[in-house]
Amino acid sequence: MAHKAKSFKLNEKKKVIVLYTNVEVPAEKPLIDYYLNAGFSPMFEEKKPTKSVAQMKKELSADANTLKAFEDAYKDKDGGFFKACKIYSEWKKANKKK
Repeated sequence: MAHKAKSFKLNEKKKVIVLYTNVEVPAEKPLIDYYLNAGFSPMFEEKKPTKSVAQMKKELSADANTLKAFEDAYKDKDGGFFKACKIYSEWKKANKKK
């Protein structure tokens, strides 16, 4: 079964390959070489670590209303995780401005 590349991402429209400097997957080296040889321009970037639901809940614990909305959205069986992430993102942006 195929998997999504972890050490790079492609932008085929712009013919750019973004190589993550902090992630190395030796099995993906031939793919990277293939795209570079095919004329893709390399760009370098650091991959941001993901946040777990527990980490998001911990940050939201200061705001009871948002935490409740987050937990309710997360419990939803139809795309709950993504709804909860959206709530977290909006809360994070709003609190960043303050």
